[in-house]
Amino acid sequence: MRGGKIMIVGTVPGDSAINFLKINREVTIQTVFRYANRYPVHD
Repeated sequence: MRGGKIMIVGTVPGDSAINFLKINREVTIQTVFRYANRYPVHD
């Protein structure tokens, strides 16, 4: 069983200060991407 969960919202521009490949054995990493304040245009 893993130790915890990290939720990443959006994208990380450039290099990250956290090495996610090293901590992947200890925690569950879950990501979600969404456009902030973007709504689909309907005709």
